[in-house]
Amino acid sequence: MTITNKQIDNFWKKVSVRGINDCWEWLKSRSNKGYGRIFINSQPQEAHRISYEISNQLIPEKMWVLHKCDNRKCVNPNHLWLGTAKDNSDDMIAKGRDIHSRGERHPQVKLSGEDVKKIQSLYKNGNITQMELAKLFKVKQVQISRIINKKTWRHIFND
Repeated sequence: MTITNKQIDNFWKKVSVRGINDCWEWLKSRSNKGYGRIFINSQPQEAHRISYEISNQLIPEKMWVLHKCDNRKCVNPNHLWLGTAKDNSDDMIAKGRDIHSRGERHPQVKLSGEDVKKIQSLYKNGNITQMELAKLFKVKQVQISRIINKKTWRHIFND
């Protein structure tokens, strides 16, 4: 895609440029996935891809622009690199952002494996309810139920 000097100037006005190693965050609209979005020649584009093209080169077909920093709003060219869909998947798994990660490797985890073992133990002793456990561990009762019934965190139990 051809980007004019005026479009380039307009692009950088929408960025919070900081130090060379810091994230430069996109300040304007974002996609529903959290990536910066800008219209170039009346077409919506992802801001990090435009940053890469402005600063480096045109993006070859079937290539992705990936973030070293994992910040979707970041458009710092020093944080961006070209890769394939597989590279993106491998990077996500290596950084523990895979939604299929289990237990403590899941990006939204609130409990540790030790917490889960403690929940099982306390509940087996019979002196505490699921609701009390939920309050104690700051999770919902349904999560406690899933742990107790081994619907989740099954991988840490050997039985």
